[in-house]
Amino acid sequence: MSEVTDPRAQFRELPDPVLPAEAVETVDTRRVPEHDLRADEERFLHNAG
Repeated sequence: MSEVTDPRAQFRELPDPVLPAEAVETVDTRRVPEHDLRADEERFLHNAG
């Protein structure tokens, strides 16, 4: 008879923690587009009916 394996068994133990020396910090350098408040106002008024 074949052995039945529990599909949740892999989640019973936690993985090894990430060491600070192994961590990678990223920084988003893209420019943030300027927010157009007038477009928001027009959209809100249009959606309001």
